[in-house]
Amino acid sequence: MSEVVPATLSSCSAFPTATSTGFMTGLEQDIDLFMQEESSDLSDNEANHERSAEPVRSSNKDSEPAAGGQALTDDQHNLEDPHTERNVHAAVTRVAHCACLHPYQVTEVNNFMTWSTRPQFGEIFVGMHVVRNDLSMILVTQPHFTIDKALDKTIKSYSMGVLLSEKLCAYKNSSTDVVLTIIKSNGVNTPANLDQDPYALNVVKVAIADALTQARSHIKKMINESVNKDWSIYTLALKVIDGTQCHVSIPLCAHLAVMHDVYCRLGPSSRYWDEIDSCLMLYRAKAKNSSSNMRKILSGMLKKDHKKFGNNAELESIPDHVTPFQQQINDSL
Repeated sequence: MSEVVPATLSSCSAFPTATSTGFMTGLEQDIDLFMQEESSDLSDNEANHERSAEPVRSSNKDSEPAAGGQALTDDQHNLEDPHTERNVHAAVTRVAHCACLHPYQVTEVNNFMTWSTRPQFGEIFVGMHVVRNDLSMILVTQPHFTIDKALDKTIKSYSMGVLLSEKLCAYKNSSTDVVLTIIKSNGVNTPANLDQDPYALNVVKVAIADALTQARSHIKKMINESVNKDWSIYTLALKVIDGTQCHVSIPLCAHLAVMHDVYCRLGPSSRYWDEIDSCLMLYRAKAKNSSSNMRKILSGMLKKDHKKFGNNAELESIPDHVTPFQQQINDSL
């Protein structure tokens, strides 16, 4: 690879006053050039997971014999038979003793078994409501759910990992749901009844939204600093992932090159992330949802950035594969 001379500050620090329409037109021209290239520097990080479905076992309950190999007759189902009733009563009493019920509770069970069916159903239904009321009182007296240190660290780690994933389709709107789905599926430092506790679920969603906002702010701040200090894409990547579980890779640098390109074209616009989402949408449209074409476009963006700000030795040392942590996130998207 021929030596690339880093560009001066003037190559990017003076932001153009072009409109978004002009920006997108120029971007389309770049994409068309990238699509004409025959090879891509980005490796295919998509893992092919083979899933074999278990055979479906069909069962016909009508054809299965009862215990002992004989079908039950109508007489055997008749609980009004005195002999059957005594056996059932004795069996229930044994179960009550095995369950270590208090003596008075065993007595209540024995009395319950002498009742007719309708009073029994009524007693059971009333008991269900008593249990429900007791559980409600327990939940009310519990302290409000809060994000502990371990869960907060998990949320921040996965939030940055999602934003730096090559599989992310949009940096705004859907990111919160993506992070929440990954955290719930992994079950790392999350409460067991998160789906059944609306209050806790809302607290976690708010924490994820805040973490994503902070992560986007950090990335944008580092990109702004890279423009002012004329950093290479490798140096920018190191600054962005500092203190996270992410590692520098070719796919990560390619996405940072897209963010860097938008910043150089439009400057610190309040619609910065919206413009990046528009770029990704344009990339997918040009790639016709082909992963190989998408990698070719991102590779072109990385090469373009490297020509202006790159260092040959740095680019050659960047691994083309992602870490297991990042691959886990990619597989979830």
